[in-house]
Amino acid sequence: MRHAARALLLLLAVCMLPLAAGAEPLSEGLQRCAREADEHLRLKCFDDLAASLPRRKRDEFGMTPAIAERKDPSAPKAPLINPEVLDAKIAGLRQGSHGEYTFSLDNGQVWVEQEFRPGQRFSVGETVQIRHGFLSSLWLSASEHRMTRVKRIS
Repeated sequence: MRHAARALLLLLAVCMLPLAAGAEPLSEGLQRCAREADEHLRLKCFDDLAASLPRRKRDEFGMTPAIAERKDPSAPKAPLINPEVLDAKIAGLRQGSHGEYTFSLDNGQVWVEQEFRPGQRFSVGETVQIRHGFLSSLWLSASEHRMTRVKRIS
């Protein structure tokens, strides 16, 4: 019985090894591969790292600072980047003939409001976020629970 328990423990440790390897941050993995002197081993290292990207993306989806800290309390507190959200400031604002806004953002992008919503006001210098919505829609939101559907025009 003790032998079977040892074998099961060893099998469990071997199965968990790939999961532990995925815990390494991507930037550290890239640096580790770049330091490899042998070109064949370096290429294999980069190939293995590239193969882990879909799993990494899946693991990071919905990650919050609180969850990241619970997952690894010793990890450095780096800001999380959410590829599903664009943070920007309104650099220019123009209102069309039907009341719809055209937003020029500080990153150079220009977005137009898809449907005018009376009573919603935006101002230059205001911080906004653009998020993906249902059926490929994009939503621009500002403080005070203001949100409007937008389309990028440049």
